[in-house]
Amino acid sequence: MAKKKGKNTADSTRTSPFASFETSKNSQETLTALLQYLKQEKGLTLQQLLQAYHEQPQQDHVPIQIFSFSLSPAESITKYLKEVRKLKFREIGKILNRNERTAWINYRGVQRKHPAPFVLDQPYLSIPLNVFADRSLSILEHVIVHLHTTLSFSVKDIAKILNRHPSIIHTCLSRAKTKEVKPKQ
Repeated sequence: MAKKKGKNTADSTRTSPFASFETSKNSQETLTALLQYLKQEKGLTLQQLLQAYHEQPQQDHVPIQIFSFSLSPAESITKYLKEVRKLKFREIGKILNRNERTAWINYRGVQRKHPAPFVLDQPYLSIPLNVFADRSLSILEHVIVHLHTTLSFSVKDIAKILNRHPSIIHTCLSRAKTKEVKPKQ
């Protein structure tokens, strides 16, 4: 009796298009293999991929530029989450590990201080949203620590990005370092 050839028999002899991704040694090789696959198999250009990437909202990140406006960091992130992400105050409170009434109060203050929507011309710098749930540091301290340690910006560059004086950045960074060193009781 002869074996029937189904749809899966041809596929089982072919190697997975992602096999080279799994065996690559570093992220550069992985990215190169992925780009080659998308170009050869799917006919996509690098320009098309970049455009698709930029059109996708980064759901788990917040643009750092929102902290450069003349608002407190809590007001800035609340305004962004409420107006751009269209989240409810309960959801904002849960994400930031704060009471929803605090988010409402922050947003009420924002409506008076900065009623216009955010105009973001540098959305490429971002910080993971889940960082702000850690209450051991303030929101501004989290932003500054992320820029300084993760993205390796200098105090002077951080001051320019956040539109604040370098001494403020230095003070926040120093306070964040002392808070991280202290043992939790």
